Amino acid sequence: ILNEIIKHGFATIFQSLDIKENGILTEDEFAFFIKMNFKLLQENIKHWKLFYSLMLQPQVTETFASDYKNMIAPLFKMLFNFINARGSSDPEGNLMAISAMLEGAFLYAVAAPEVFPMEIMQEKIIDACFKIIDN
Repeated sequence: ILNEIIKHGFATIFQSLDIKENGILTEDEFAFFIKMNFKLLQENIKHWKLFYSLMLQPQVTETFASDYKNMIAPLFKMLFNFINARGSSDPEGNLMAISAMLEGAFLYAVAAPEVFPMEIMQEKIIDACFKIIDN
């Protein structure tokens, strides 16, 4: 059951990334992906609290590590290609920084949604992502 909750969470997150389903990420799709995920958090905060609490459990992390790597590989490839196509001088480093920032923002939004309004935070995150990429 726990693995299914995690798999469902990742599938939900990924479904808003490549809207045209052509394997090529556009600027609009990237911004939509971030906005959609903040919307998903707001719509079902209890689900995402459970998701993140499961993801942070050592036993779950160990069991799910290889599945996670396989599920996220296409997402990372698409993001890497997007960053690289925009002319980034360090696409791999930018991918790591953006991924960590997004994950941190989503976790922060779930753990303490009252601290920063999600609408403001999502716009700041989108702006910061493009600043990193376009440096």
